[in-house]
Amino acid sequence: MSTLSFILSNARWLAAGFVLALGSCFGQTFFIGVFGASIREEFSLTDGDFGAAYMFGTLASAAVIIQLGRLADVMSARPLAVIVTLGLASVCIAMSMVSSWTMLVFVIFGLRLFGQGMMSHLSATCMARWFDRTRGRAIAIASFGYPTAQAIAPATAVLVLSTGDWRMAWVGGAAILALCVAPLLFILLARDRPTSATHNSFKPPAGIDGKQWRRIDVIKEPLFWLLVPGLVAPSFIGTSIFFLPSHIAEVKGWELESFTNSYWLYGLTSLCFSIVGGFVVDKFSARASLPFYLLPMGAALITLSLGTSPWTIELVFILLGIATGFGMTVKTALWAEIYGTQHIGAIKALVHSVMVFASAAGPGLTGILIDMGAPFPTQVLYLAGYTIAVSCLYTWIVTVGPLGYA
Repeated sequence: MSTLSFILSNARWLAAGFVLALGSCFGQTFFIGVFGASIREEFSLTDGDFGAAYMFGTLASAAVIIQLGRLADVMSARPLAVIVTLGLASVCIAMSMVSSWTMLVFVIFGLRLFGQGMMSHLSATCMARWFDRTRGRAIAIASFGYPTAQAIAPATAVLVLSTGDWRMAWVGGAAILALCVAPLLFILLARDRPTSATHNSFKPPAGIDGKQWRRIDVIKEPLFWLLVPGLVAPSFIGTSIFFLPSHIAEVKGWELESFTNSYWLYGLTSLCFSIVGGFVVDKFSARASLPFYLLPMGAALITLSLGTSPWTIELVFILLGIATGFGMTVKTALWAEIYGTQHIGAIKALVHSVMVFASAAGPGLTGILIDMGAPFPTQVLYLAGYTIAVSCLYTWIVTVGPLGYA
């Protein structure tokens, strides 16, 4: 089936995955981070203080989503998606009224749980469950929502900030979610895809060893823990970069607008390479692609640390976009490929919670190190070395290790 025919015959379900990914932006770091300087100024917070609030709120959301994510296995996508979207809209209203550091922690918890947590989780889980042989393409197409949001949301937020009232951006976000996103999902998800595992006649694709892995099986299996170092790297690193635009721009001598206005390059590149990743996964498998997706991120970090020219910004976001787009497709397909799809909601919730923990640790730890006198561009050299080491580990895993083909 050609890609165009695939899209046309599955338009409503692919569109739902796209809308879920797009709508999650209000709980994503690339959007929240734009308001960092305004929030720190209003509440007299240091980078470490704001990072700590972000870390505590995100850690709490990671703990909750381990259990909440299982709802994707027992509830129909339609009611769950609408409830989660309206929940995120409510938290956006709360963000517009935040009045203290303590309240900020609770609001960040809600933003991360409903946005970066459940909406992203639902988008990926539905695509992984509903599609088998075309899983890579389905995930890639639904994932277009992320780069689309990255290209639009931060630039819009900067525009709102130029008016001086950062709180109005969150009121607008709540209106978009409640009046546009939720009704659209209600229409698109009127029924599950016919080949969904909710149909008794459908046998969900199995994972390695020909079995359907449960979450407890995954936790007990050493393979999962060998995969974790690479799983946490993009969340830790990417979240830190998008959380600290003001700091990075100040240290490097760049304009904040130049930094955030380059997000569209990240979004476009991520979109293109999510498509590339979809075709690569469908042709070669997710496990065969595993060792490669972190290498562009390592190159981006080295460029960010050593580069000084304004064009460095564009190169950094292009390289990050390559790693993010390709990696998002590979990782989402990987869990269905090695663990099967019958319990994919619970397994993805576990995976997502690990990623959220990493995204919490990133701003928290980097903020503390900044307060101690270590600028973030200096810290990223060590993170670049980490990505290279993990790529070597993954090469071993898929050649002579647990996922080896020999």
